[in-house]
Amino acid sequence: TAKEQAANDKVARLSAGFLRTALDGAIRSEAAKLGFIDTTDAIDGVDRTALSYEQDDDDPSVITIDQKSIAAQVKALSTKKPHFIKTGTEDGEPTGSSFGGTKTPKKTNRSDELKAAYPSLN
Repeated sequence: TAKEQAANDKVARLSAGFLRTALDGAIRSEAAKLGFIDTTDAIDGVDRTALSYEQDDDDPSVITIDQKSIAAQVKALSTKKPHFIKTGTEDGEPTGSSFGGTKTPKKTNRSDELKAAYPSLN
């Protein structure tokens, strides 16, 4: 009947939601350990077909996740997309100067020096 089908559809959506939430949490945790700038990048980028998990048919909220598969996929993503990972020092400050250089003083010519020394020349 239509009511039974609606109930079955609802159970399927709830099961999928429980699974998505559990996997997202496991991926987020592993991404934080590896130093992802934004753990959402890991959640969106991980190949979920390669993850190992089991979801209880009788109680869909019981999900067993193989943490090794999560770690392997997040590590693979960090290798493929290294710009997702934090760089720099522990306090978040960059390790060197911006754009690899130091500020060099502007070279002036002799007339600029004279104009600075004698404002009436301007």
